[in-house]
Amino acid sequence: MKEIPFWKIQAVGNDYVYFDVNDMALSDFISKIPSICHRRFGIGGDGVVLIDFDTHRMTMYNADGSRGAICGNALRAVGYLICQRESTLCCTVKTDVGDREVTVVDGLVEATMGKGVILRKLELRDGDCDVVDVGNLHAVSFDYRKDAQALAEEVSDLLQLDGINAEVGVAGKSAHVVVYERGTGYTLSCGSGACAVATVMWESGLADIGQEIAVDMPGGRLLVSYRDGLRLKGEVKIVARGVYYAE
Repeated sequence: MKEIPFWKIQAVGNDYVYFDVNDMALSDFISKIPSICHRRFGIGGDGVVLIDFDTHRMTMYNADGSRGAICGNALRAVGYLICQRESTLCCTVKTDVGDREVTVVDGLVEATMGKGVILRKLELRDGDCDVVDVGNLHAVSFDYRKDAQALAEEVSDLLQLDGINAEVGVAGKSAHVVVYERGTGYTLSCGSGACAVATVMWESGLADIGQEIAVDMPGGRLLVSYRDGLRLKGEVKIVARGVYYAE
């Protein structure tokens, strides 16, 4: 039995299990991810993230073992962990969609998130939605009459996708949404989802372009602004440090 150190970190309720990639020398690692993420028989989490502390590279997996291109909350958590280890307040993290800057600001953690692009608008049976690319795909709707899972499934079927993230809720001065993530299901928050929601609000005139937007999700509040690209800010907390026993 192999003992593998891990961190459990939550960012606005979006919890992942983090491993040093140099400790994770398991040929069947991906097949173990669902059991690691199981909330009764494993450590429990929305996914698993591998960190290469030498290169600052992160590799993110959903709870079902599928790869995720980017996760804003996990990005912020990785940056926070690197900053702690290196006794600094900012660092660069390498992701599948490019380098991202992470900064610790007044007790919160902010990450650059690149650009948000609305790819298309869809008229669906139970409301309209915008399909947004923020490094991964999101379906965002403020008038959908069913739940977020139904929106994800309908858009996936319509566009013949292998799943899509979805945010359903209401928007005014701030946004209140529920999140359904591809490969994981319902989560308490989603950083890239908050960026997708803010992108739709700016582009639809619900908020001034670049105005900081508060996006409330079941796990708490994320703040999204635009300065030379999307910026995502919110809490990050290290919950536990432990050892995973890999059979």
